[in-house]
Amino acid sequence: MRWWPAKRRSIAGAAMLLAALATSTVLAFAQVSVHPEQTPREKTQVEQLLKDGTDAYRRNDFDAAISLFQQAVKTDPASLKAHLYLATAYEATYIPAGPSNENVARARMAKEEFTTALQIEPKSLPAMDGIALMLFYLAEEPYDEQGFVESRSYHLKHIELKPDDPTPYYWVGLINWTIAFKANSLLRRQYTAADGAAQLKDSDPLPASLCAQFQGQYGGTVDEGIAALKKAIELQPDYDNAMAYLNLLYRLKADEYTDPGDRARYIQLADELIEKFKEIKTEKAGVKAKP
Repeated sequence: MRWWPAKRRSIAGAAMLLAALATSTVLAFAQVSVHPEQTPREKTQVEQLLKDGTDAYRRNDFDAAISLFQQAVKTDPASLKAHLYLATAYEATYIPAGPSNENVARARMAKEEFTTALQIEPKSLPAMDGIALMLFYLAEEPYDEQGFVESRSYHLKHIELKPDDPTPYYWVGLINWTIAFKANSLLRRQYTAADGAAQLKDSDPLPASLCAQFQGQYGGTVDEGIAALKKAIELQPDYDNAMAYLNLLYRLKADEYTDPGDRARYIQLADELIEKFKEIKTEKAGVKAKP
């Protein structure tokens, strides 16, 4: 039986962006770049618009926040901070996998603003992470493998700039699991449809021919994901969500083997991670419960 981690919007990254805004993490990278023709009065106006927009954002009045941040961008198109804040406000109104055109448009507008921010400051980690997050969302439904690959590329850029940050390693692992799992599931469905055999469950071993095909096409993706998640855990030993997806990748790794011993080895590693995950969750819950 597959074991899945809790799948919340916060895990996907929305809470990370909110925390960045609230704690001024964004500000560390978002120095205002003043347009050459901007007057002191306009600069003051931009700062006030950003302050008012931030206040609206914190009280969950996202429409007001978007309007104020749009005015800030219009007043100073070269303001990194304004573009980051506007992108974050768009992202906050996006519902992951929501099919409406308006919802998808919000995701694309957020991506465009994050992209503009990255053009202003090519080393802006919030801009890179924002682009990666919106690409991830847009690739979920309908499923788009290349979209996930592009999302991963921005996390890899983040790693190049800040290799001691565990978060982008986690995202590389999550994305690689998504890609490999989708491919694995498709192979199982195609096998069942072609042979008329009983449906292969996720926990069933792959037939030998499919093992070789899966390893040849996605073995590298699985290995890269495992390495990334192990690095995330090395940097943050209590990174429970990284353990959850490492568990899932070990189960996909087992599907590369027909030998029962090899399969059992990776299944055991996955099971051990489940227990470790539970221990950490229990410890964290205990800490939170203390007065």
